[in-house]
Amino acid sequence: MKIWILLLVLASRPLFAAQDFHYSLEQFALIAGYEECVRELGGQLGEDQRDALVDKLLRQRGLSYQPRRVDSDRRLWAYPEYASQRGLLAYMIPANKVDCLERNGARY
Repeated sequence: MKIWILLLVLASRPLFAAQDFHYSLEQFALIAGYEECVRELGGQLGEDQRDALVDKLLRQRGLSYQPRRVDSDRRLWAYPEYASQRGLLAYMIPANKVDCLERNGARY
C-alpha cells in the first residue's frame, strides 16, 4: 500500500511542477537573454556585479532578478515534459539577448 501511495505521489509530481515556477516562460526568456547579454557586455565584471547589472537592466523592463529563483526555474525547465517550451526558449532567449545588446551596448 505504501508503495502505491509513493508511486502516486511521484507520478503526480510533474503535473504540479508548474506551480513551482517563479517566472513565466516569457519572463524566464527575458531574464536568460539579459544574463547572456550582461556576460557579453560585462566580461570584466565579477559575478556579483553582473547579477547587479542584470537586476538593474531588468528592473527597467519591470522585472526583478533573483538568481536563486532563476536557477530553480532553470532546473524545472530541464524536465522532459517541458521539451516543447524549451524549443520556444531556444528562440526567445537569443532574441532577448540581441534586444538587450541593442538597448545597452553603447553604455557598457
